[in-house]
Amino acid sequence: MLFEPSTLASVVTVMSEAMDKNYKLDIRPLLKETGIDVRKTSISGARFPDSMLNKLFEEIIRHTGDDCVGLVVGQHVRPTTFHALGYAWMASSTLRGAFRRLVRFDGIVSTGEHIEMHDQNDHCVLTLRSVFDEEAPYFAHGVDAYFTAILKLCQLVTDRNITPAHVRLKHSDRGRAGDYVTAFGAPVAFAAEDNQMFFERALIDAPLPGSNTELALASDRMAERYRQMLDSETVANKVRGLLLKLLPTGTATQQRVADRMGLSTSALQRQLRAEGTSFNEISDDTRRSLAIDYIRDGELSLSEIAFLVGYSDQSNFSRAFRRWTGVSPNDQRERF
Repeated sequence: MLFEPSTLASVVTVMSEAMDKNYKLDIRPLLKETGIDVRKTSISGARFPDSMLNKLFEEIIRHTGDDCVGLVVGQHVRPTTFHALGYAWMASSTLRGAFRRLVRFDGIVSTGEHIEMHDQNDHCVLTLRSVFDEEAPYFAHGVDAYFTAILKLCQLVTDRNITPAHVRLKHSDRGRAGDYVTAFGAPVAFAAEDNQMFFERALIDAPLPGSNTELALASDRMAERYRQMLDSETVANKVRGLLLKLLPTGTATQQRVADRMGLSTSALQRQLRAEGTSFNEISDDTRRSLAIDYIRDGELSLSEIAFLVGYSDQSNFSRAFRRWTGVSPNDQRERF
């Protein structure tokens, strides 16, 4: 985990849209006040410290006068808000499968929150807790936003009306119990021991119309790579994450990566050397891992794989693959 909890920068876009559409509030001045660089919201996988988002929530509540603003924010989420996890969710065969992915890739959306799932009698229960401090300021607003976001994604992935059987929240009703019942479409208990949503098992085990196993598994791999990046905030992992984005564009050079990180190439080399690695080592390892994954899938031609891992022609890719593994791509494919 990151030392300081962080959340996907795409959440700021959701907050901005929610404030504009529901309150006619332009939050750009608030972003500047809280130190949030709006340019990062368009960078896939970028993150903001939770301390910044807490300040933003505080300012939004002060300007709107709405102490239940989290309920509104969550309703504006879309699959892309959740990075690769969103795509895996949309391609899941059941809502249970989507929930399992939410648990498996816990931390992608926010490293400050931890979600669990278990069955209890005829219900499946989602429990959301704070990783660091249950009493942290504005965690309760995050719970409201997270739970309503989950429901929005449930609605997007199925042709049925998806609502929980009931909801439990640790915080008070803030004098707005009716708004919570409306937002969740279910009874809501406040001052509970945990933040939980209960779903009927028959509902979440029903097949989904958009099920696509291949797309779900491909998105799982992308989500796993991103999750692993969060496990330690090293320069090497930052380089690896940028390479995953740049390789298919043919622009995955050391200079381009250094520019994206705001470093000179010499500074990047020094920092990688201090971590016991180099740009070339990371580049080779990233390309090798991707190539093996694509070959294992068996869905792409070798020329397509060559392009996706940053080679302009198949012959150069084949030579590199033999250097990495000791066998040709065709031999590797036969082994699978």
